[in-house]
Amino acid sequence: MNEKSCILKKSYSFFIAFLLVSFLIGNVSAAETGTNNPFLFLSKLLNQIVEGVAPLIELALGTSDSTSFGGVNVSSSDILFAKFLFTIILFSIIWLALGRVHFFNENGGYLFFISITSSILGVRFLATPEILTILLPYQSIAIALTAGVPFMIYFIVVEVGMKEQPATIRRIAWVFFAIVFLLLWISRYESAANDPELSKWLSVYPLTALASIIMVTIDGTLNRFFKRMTFERKLSNADYIEYANLMKERIRVQDALTLARRTPGDEGKINSLKEELKGIDKALFDLRSKH
Repeated sequence: MNEKSCILKKSYSFFIAFLLVSFLIGNVSAAETGTNNPFLFLSKLLNQIVEGVAPLIELALGTSDSTSFGGVNVSSSDILFAKFLFTIILFSIIWLALGRVHFFNENGGYLFFISITSSILGVRFLATPEILTILLPYQSIAIALTAGVPFMIYFIVVEVGMKEQPATIRRIAWVFFAIVFLLLWISRYESAANDPELSKWLSVYPLTALASIIMVTIDGTLNRFFKRMTFERKLSNADYIEYANLMKERIRVQDALTLARRTPGDEGKINSLKEELKGIDKALFDLRSKH
């Protein structure tokens, strides 16, 4: 970016910082400073800042009426806050996209102006139902991630923390986890019948239990995968090259052995390939024993 663009960018930053500092000074003097509770003072100060900034945001993004969505009352301030966050997301995407274009990359002022105006125009004329519809995917992501966090934590504890334990112990741990979620599902099933919002997400419990049962079946594969990753990280460059060559050769011999078994009357070749495979496995074992 050229010198002119840098100067322009610094000017924007200075102007925004000047407005923010001036606004904060005015609000600090207006806040109740007689209280000895710093948290109460900070809360009042933040409320005054929000009340002062809200009209500016409404001027740019427009006003929205309160509504009901999924049986929940959504205030106009909540909708305005959602529009503000959508504007930030849209601005970031447009900024990153146009920043890859040489012309805009060399002219920061145009890049900022087009990004901010495009994002404001894109959000300002969205109706309240459209805003709430856009919110649905974000709500689904939040619910999925929140529901998945316990599963991921348990996955790390069992499959990573207990990778040196016998497979039976890990499988019992996954069965126990599945039973817990099934019991949670049963205990909440009756209350969910009277709560439409809760019933929509009740399927998270049996799905998590099903995922736990799947983990029981693939535990051995995952355990070998993690052990292999740990082993490969310990290898030096020379040993890693030898290991990669051995694995490539093992795949070749294994494929040839599978093909030979399908051809009748080729016992000599089959025995030869078996011996070759044993030699490769012994070389892999010796390499692993070094580490």
